[in-house]
Amino acid sequence: MKLFRDRSIRANASFYMTMISLIQSLALGYFATTLKPDSLFAPVSFAAWLFSFFSYGLVVQMIVITWHEYSIGAICYTWPLGYSDSWIPILLGFCEYFVITFATAGHLPYSFAGGRSVPYFFIALTAFAVLGWVAFYNQYQKVVTDRMENREILALVEPYLISTRRLMFGNIFTYFFGFLATWWCSREWVSVLFLVAGNATLIFHAVRSKRVYDRVFAPDA
Repeated sequence: MKLFRDRSIRANASFYMTMISLIQSLALGYFATTLKPDSLFAPVSFAAWLFSFFSYGLVVQMIVITWHEYSIGAICYTWPLGYSDSWIPILLGFCEYFVITFATAGHLPYSFAGGRSVPYFFIALTAFAVLGWVAFYNQYQKVVTDRMENREILALVEPYLISTRRLMFGNIFTYFFGFLATWWCSREWVSVLFLVAGNATLIFHAVRSKRVYDRVFAPDA
């Protein structure tokens, strides 16, 4: 019925803001309690230091971008809530737990990590990137299905949404090939190069998103 559909749409923003705030707060709290800042000052190789630096940077970006993208979605778009809207953020939270665990528990490559934690770090990142794409696709499909409710925002950002959905595959392949490369090759610089690429793709996404939504929220938009 239209009454209950309208209620669902009205509850969308508060539902998402509450859920994603809780999940990302837990992720940030877990990262803060497991963080080993002394590893950045440990007498290790330069490659091992870079691995710690870029893995920590990637975790921070992952938490911030996830919260920001859900917040933007809750503000700009409307759609009736479904089970996927509950499951996907929770599964993303589980992936963040494993990413943070492997980034902080092993955090130094190979011989320093006491095992093969680096490939597992990349496979956890791959799972997170896949779920991120699923979350983005789920939101996009529901927004365009309810095109009349979202026609004004879609007129401004739909080309960006379509290109972002494609570009997110770049993250998935970067992390997956990072997993394959670090599984078969135990050289420290291999993991560092894939971490640099992963950080770069997230920074690129953040810059694109800021430019698009700065125009959306401009007073004369």
